[in-house]
Amino acid sequence: MRLDVKRIESKIQFIQDNLRLLNEIAACSEADFVADRIRFYAAVHALQISIEAMLDIWTHIIARLHLGVPTNDRETLEIVLTNRLTSPEHFQKYLQMNRFRNRVVHGYMDVDPKQVYQMLLHDLDDFRLFFDDVRQIIAQDR
Repeated sequence: MRLDVKRIESKIQFIQDNLRLLNEIAACSEADFVADRIRFYAAVHALQISIEAMLDIWTHIIARLHLGVPTNDRETLEIVLTNRLTSPEHFQKYLQMNRFRNRVVHGYMDVDPKQVYQMLLHDLDDFRLFFDDVRQIIAQDR
């Protein structure tokens, strides 16, 4: 077994904990979310660090399976796709997630609370696609 499954599982658990928080935040109305800067910032941060954890897991898998040395997050995701660790559909979802993370990090003043609220309602299941992809990789590595 080449993968550090405990390390991967701890990061997945971290993401799952954040998803529980994000689902709690999403239970409020859009108007309440937009008006409450604390909820907004909590949601943005939880999304950002969850996406970073996802990218960390992909980087770990790439390194342990000797698939290359990506120099940025896009290359990481491209290596994942090229090596058929995910589908083209999932790749597009992960790419969108990474774009959001980049916007938070580099264009933080342009993050729209209404867009974040819509992400909470409609995009959190994208992480479940990631969990499924990683579980398949772990199963194949055993």
